[in-house]
Amino acid sequence: MKKILLLFSLLVIFISLGIFSCGAREINLSDPDIARANDLLTKFDRFPSFAVPFVAKTPMVDGIVGEEEWAEASSFTGLVSFITRHVVQKPTCFFVQHDAEYVYLAFKLDRLDGSEPQVKTSGHVNKLWNKEDGVELVLSMDRDRRSIFSIYVNGASGYSDGALVDRGLDTAWNGNYLCSSRVTPQGIEGELRFAKKEFEDFMAEKNLVFDSKSWGVNPMRVDRTPTMEQAELTDMWGGAGKYSGDFLGNLLLRSDDVAVRIKKLGALENGDIGIDGEIINSTDETIPIKLDYSFYKANRDVRDAKIFLYQTWDKINRIRTTGSDFDEGEAVQLLRGEDDWLKELGQAYSVAKDGVFERELIPGSKIPFMISFDGGGGQYLFAYKITHAVSGELLWTQTVPVEVKDELIIKVTKRFLTLEGVIVTTDVSGNREVREGDKLYGTVRTQDNGEVISLWESIIANPSSPVEQFIPISGPPGKYTAEIFLKSKSGTELNSAKIDFDKPQTPFWFQNKIGYSEEVPAPCINVQAEKSSATVWGRTYTWENNNPLPKQIITQGHELLVAPLQFKLRAGGREYKWQTQRWQLVETTKRTATYAAIHKAGPYTLDLTITVDFDGLMRFKGTLVGNDTPIDNLSVVFPLRKEMVTHYHAAYFETDLATADRKFIAGAIESFKEGATPFAGLFWLGGPEGGLQWIAEWDKGWNNVDRKKVMVVQQTEEGTSLIVNMIDKRTILKEALPIDFAFNVSPVKDTSYYWPISGYVSGASNYIKVNSFDEEKCRADLMTMKNLGFTHVATGGYGWPFHADIWVRDHNRPNFKEISDLIHELGLKQAYYGCWGVEAKGEEFNDFGHDLIKIPVETAGTDTYWYNPEGPWVDFFMAGLDSSIKEFGLDGLYLDSMTTTNIVGDPRLGQTYTDENGRLHGRWPIFALREWALRLATVFHITHMTDGIVYQHGSTVPNLAIDSLADIRCGGEDAPSSDRLLESWPLDPYFARYSTHAFGIPLVTLWYNWWNRPLKENQVLSVILLNGQLKRLTGGDYIVPKRLKPDYELMSTPHVAINQLFQGFDIPKAEWWPYYGKSNWVSLEPKSVLASSYLHRGQKALVIVSNLKPQDITTTVTLDLKGAGFTPGNVKVTDAFLNTEIPLQGNKLKIDIYGERYRILLVEAR
Repeated sequence: MKKILLLFSLLVIFISLGIFSCGAREINLSDPDIARANDLLTKFDRFPSFAVPFVAKTPMVDGIVGEEEWAEASSFTGLVSFITRHVVQKPTCFFVQHDAEYVYLAFKLDRLDGSEPQVKTSGHVNKLWNKEDGVELVLSMDRDRRSIFSIYVNGASGYSDGALVDRGLDTAWNGNYLCSSRVTPQGIEGELRFAKKEFEDFMAEKNLVFDSKSWGVNPMRVDRTPTMEQAELTDMWGGAGKYSGDFLGNLLLRSDDVAVRIKKLGALENGDIGIDGEIINSTDETIPIKLDYSFYKANRDVRDAKIFLYQTWDKINRIRTTGSDFDEGEAVQLLRGEDDWLKELGQAYSVAKDGVFERELIPGSKIPFMISFDGGGGQYLFAYKITHAVSGELLWTQTVPVEVKDELIIKVTKRFLTLEGVIVTTDVSGNREVREGDKLYGTVRTQDNGEVISLWESIIANPSSPVEQFIPISGPPGKYTAEIFLKSKSGTELNSAKIDFDKPQTPFWFQNKIGYSEEVPAPCINVQAEKSSATVWGRTYTWENNNPLPKQIITQGHELLVAPLQFKLRAGGREYKWQTQRWQLVETTKRTATYAAIHKAGPYTLDLTITVDFDGLMRFKGTLVGNDTPIDNLSVVFPLRKEMVTHYHAAYFETDLATADRKFIAGAIESFKEGATPFAGLFWLGGPEGGLQWIAEWDKGWNNVDRKKVMVVQQTEEGTSLIVNMIDKRTILKEALPIDFAFNVSPVKDTSYYWPISGYVSGASNYIKVNSFDEEKCRADLMTMKNLGFTHVATGGYGWPFHADIWVRDHNRPNFKEISDLIHELGLKQAYYGCWGVEAKGEEFNDFGHDLIKIPVETAGTDTYWYNPEGPWVDFFMAGLDSSIKEFGLDGLYLDSMTTTNIVGDPRLGQTYTDENGRLHGRWPIFALREWALRLATVFHITHMTDGIVYQHGSTVPNLAIDSLADIRCGGEDAPSSDRLLESWPLDPYFARYSTHAFGIPLVTLWYNWWNRPLKENQVLSVILLNGQLKRLTGGDYIVPKRLKPDYELMSTPHVAINQLFQGFDIPKAEWWPYYGKSNWVSLEPKSVLASSYLHRGQKALVIVSNLKPQDITTTVTLDLKGAGFTPGNVKVTDAFLNTEIPLQGNKLKIDIYGERYRILLVEAR
């Protein structure tokens, strides 16, 4: 309470001093910087508006954007790149027109480098967003902009769509519109047709008012290849960070045929900045038009200064709308007033040129216009507005940040940690005099004494492509200068430029040893190894005759293999048998047993190091060498017993940087009709008793007839085998073939430790608000959580980028300390949420950011980039973790998407290879992520504490190289939208991805319905509970009363009651009887109803009965009471939710179950 009073006092003081405002106040227009920025924001519009002509001739929607059929349409461009923060340089154009029934939209996405777009999908699919090259169209058709429609289109007529009102994108919506697209020699083009009546009906159904005169719009271009880049019109994702009708441009649906066509916006062909377009009047009236425009030139590098026009404009508009400097939507408050934001913007830009263009459009006329400014290279704002010169009616408006390249640009990328040097990049694409064959001469010198560190020269092969030169700098920290001279073939100097940079001190966190130990984290056990066997928890690997591949694997007492694992080699038309020349147990520690093997087959020698780690992972690393005898086939065969393999899953397909895909497949083994897949980083075959997962990062050195058929599943009467064809195309090894793969065997550990910590809940960051911390409410709610059985509370994720930082920055420190102390005071624990990217706004980014991020560069949110786990990122992270644990007492981490591995491909770090077709491949960095996971497990279970928690969130398949080291894994966020339960979550794919018992990893299912799926949580619980899982608890699970009420109604969400029920049942000591078991003491009629149960033999049992069909049903449940240890006639059955006794007639009872619902029965001895 004292805290609240203190903050209230400070609030009064701040208001009296004018530090921030709680109401509107006049801005200081006498300040020229403020006045200049205010003039820009007053004269022009934040969001673009485009006139859409009403036309008589409409296009054929066939994916061919023909000139004639779109001749009367308006066209616009000016999408802003997420990376450069300026108008994207790639030619990007949208065409739009309408008639009485339809709105027509077309797009052309050209590419400058001649690369082929990545498109594979055709037709309507559930989730294509950002997975292939294409465009997302965000539309809104109601007057209040509460509705959002998102359509993602690739270049092969593949598309996904979704709709929302206020929140939650419903991907089950499948709009009645036409869509066609194709790949062209230039890139991608496509056409769409939207029926006005359909959207009008949709609005009526949702009690919204259809807007027949103006539609909201925000197109986003997505290029996944050759590098990831996104660009959007209105900065909806950068500003709002979500679908928002407040962040859309406007399509002005006119009743006449007046069109504006923008051909070029930004850097023009002659090197000037400006706009090239035309205005078309196809009406019978003369129309006077007026075009106001202004050019502003940046006074400094606004990108480096993190000044972005749209976001600054949005902050000013919010202050003007609310009259307050506070932003209730932000966790981090800067307390900056309108004057402050205006002054920053005004200081960043100066007016370079402005003017007015006026013309009369006579009927049937077309007036071309070009407004340009030759201001040289630099960063600009260009704003223009077209209106009716008399009435002032708006036709068109747009304000965009634009960058014009200097004739010679030098950029220095610091790579001191990974490469011990810098990369000097020279860009001459802004110089129109440069020709192929011209030369660059470069030098790097120290600034203190002018010592030359490096001299080099490069021939320009393509003037439009930057030239990179790596410069090693091994000297001490200091200041340096890079200078470039551009000369023609004849030696004439065309230009020169230089740039200063510094080599910083090596950061304290680099190459730290945090998270290293020889001890084994619980619940795993030390490795027990001999020459012929190695044992870890639940599994034993045995070798025979010194063969480096195991003869047998025992998991949970079950023999997994039908025959020994084997390498198969056929060379020169002959099948060779392997002979072992060396097999030795080299070293055994608590964590790892290391073996060495030399294996020979004819002219080929396989030299291997084999390690067995405490979690069961066995890795094979070495080389294959030989003579010029051609290899016909080299494969690894994993022959599993047929009865052990009921399911499969696979993920991380291919390594080609243009086509590599994080997607997964999963299901029952009999449904695997493909027979083979491309290279997969993960491939599991198994079932309830166990299985084996292949694990590899890439296919370097492999040579295949068909790269789509590398991983082969062979099913015979004896067994089911995974055959990995490394080579099946005649190959002569010119160098040693690298061998590097692993496997792990499931289940990986005893999961009984999970149930005491199953009460994990997210949502504590709701209490960190605008410069305040409501301690009284937070304390009360935390006590409620504790009394309900919650054990861990998620904290963190403050501000945007909300996922990025393990380091608690200064602006978060006071409030975070308050809530951390309170959580611990009340006997709860906290797990810090986030940590999936490198934050570009972090103080370390300028010096070390490019050592931390991965290549190809991928954004992970605004000003956030995916990390390179093979670089110093992990050291940086571990130092931040160590700091945060010591200062705030973190008890765990919630790692969002850490195991959703992104492919890396930095040639300088050895992460790539080029195949026989000249295509560049990368690798999935699984083993580096494993090393990170090992360090995390060590911190939370050995060095810093013993009872910590590592909570992995990833909605793909379990990765047994990484998830085996986590305490809990959460998935399910990606479930497809469907009206029917078994279409969203069919049982076999669910089992193959989420079975705690099969994989030995506590797996919980997330159904935080921010997608606004049609299925409700009490429906999906029918599948979750049946598989022995729990739903992850979220913050609202203790606030909303209905979530505390245990019942089976459709809209109920009884997660807390379920968690309490399970926590009180001593699950770890109960027998698990799943619906998929070979036998069961519970049987049902009809057979479509399924049951799983937890049994304390002869004492009590929890029985989950699920009706997965949509129809309500009455089922007869038969209990083998004697077989379960009960005394017949001395048993009571109650509904665990409703607390009502159910009559038992002998060993049978009848219950009613709603469609796609469940019942939980408590069976007890009287």
